[in-house]
Amino acid sequence: MPTFHRDEYATSTDRVRDLRRQKDALYQQGMPRDACQQLVKAFFRPASYEQLRGKDNHFMVAPSTTGRNPLPYLLAKRLQQEYGGQVVTGWALPLEKRKASAKGGLGKMEHPARFAAADSQLSQIPKSANLVLVDDVVTTGETTDALREVLAQRGLKADAVVSLGQSELRKVSQRDIDRLTHKLGEPSLRPQVEGVLRGRLKHKANYIERTIHDDTRESIRRYFQTEFRRLQGLGAVRANGAGSLRSGVAGDRRLQFPWRARTGDPGAAAHQVSPGAGLEAGGRGGPSDFLVRARSLESLRAEVGRGDVSLARATRKALRVLGSRKMAKPDARDTVRETSLFLAGNPRRSAQELVMQAEARLDRVRAENRLGMPPTKEGDTIRELNRLREEVKGGLDIQTAASRGVSLLGAEGFSRGGRMRAAHELGAFLKGERDAPDARQLVLRGMKRELAAANKLPAPSAGQSVGRR
Repeated sequence: MPTFHRDEYATSTDRVRDLRRQKDALYQQGMPRDACQQLVKAFFRPASYEQLRGKDNHFMVAPSTTGRNPLPYLLAKRLQQEYGGQVVTGWALPLEKRKASAKGGLGKMEHPARFAAADSQLSQIPKSANLVLVDDVVTTGETTDALREVLAQRGLKADAVVSLGQSELRKVSQRDIDRLTHKLGEPSLRPQVEGVLRGRLKHKANYIERTIHDDTRESIRRYFQTEFRRLQGLGAVRANGAGSLRSGVAGDRRLQFPWRARTGDPGAAAHQVSPGAGLEAGGRGGPSDFLVRARSLESLRAEVGRGDVSLARATRKALRVLGSRKMAKPDARDTVRETSLFLAGNPRRSAQELVMQAEARLDRVRAENRLGMPPTKEGDTIRELNRLREEVKGGLDIQTAASRGVSLLGAEGFSRGGRMRAAHELGAFLKGERDAPDARQLVLRGMKRELAAANKLPAPSAGQSVGRR
């Protein structure tokens, strides 16, 4: 009987073609929920995931690039029933519309999967949690590797990758790296090839190898050079490629890395783990500043409830915790109102949400100090988005830029579908695609989506014209 669990990967079947065929048939029918549940039930093998039993599992559902695929979520719910834990959705937003299976070999290299983080979800993940990435099908590992980067840049680590079907469980070997380097015809490229592929699934190397021929060889060489530099910028590989994509220790088989910002790096502030991540940088030490502030607010709320302190005094203390004096006046007024409601017992906002919202408002002030202009007005937000696109052209990681762009557009206030569409549009804009909306269109659509979510109206589609609020 074949093995369906190896290293951090676990799956129910290696019959990926059969699974994809049935999945494509469901796509033609509109992905009906009952039929999707039956598909998960037909392939699901509980024994393949037994290592999850007895752990504080947080099943991190891989987002659908099309927004139509419920299979990862349904698999996560099934795993939750078997092994307990929590199902986490909406924690990452896809920046690429095309499905990985439709890109082809060279397309996967030219248009890799990229995601923006939704820090409001990630900030609530406890340090002790067993994070489990859940996808329906894993082939080259392109999607799950990109999602691991999202987690790693926020001090979180994926402990397992589970799927309904996976074509290959083996990792890239030294022989694979040697053979691929030889086929590229550039021996000096070996450190880059090793740095990009070491620790990845063997199927990824095979996929690239099958793509190499006279017309693509130069493009694939450039891919390895560019991808290696990107991973170096994230701290995911050492200068000589020996550290690979793991935690800096050769031999650690998991694709993990803690972000370490370099002093003087102009992009360090953008890459550093946000207080909203709920963890200290590197994942060590005591409670993060985020947790300390949230607990302080909870304590003040309890004191008000017991009558130990007046609401006015507790509000003043809470506003010092949130840093409202450093905010712009409109943001400060909103913070005062929301904090008073929270302390008075209104459950509309949790302590964590108040802290995250305060951090977002303070981020705008920090941007004002850095840029000499507040990105709170429409024109300033447009300029900031255009600046981010130029930084991406200059080598800034698109996921880092996208996370900042999502915050600028106020996507936390959109509906779920609105966030998905906004992320797709933002990704196309940052990559400079021909049919991408410009910065002004992004801002205007963001305004419309925020208003639609507040009033529970239909959000605008990518092609729908929008006006000013």
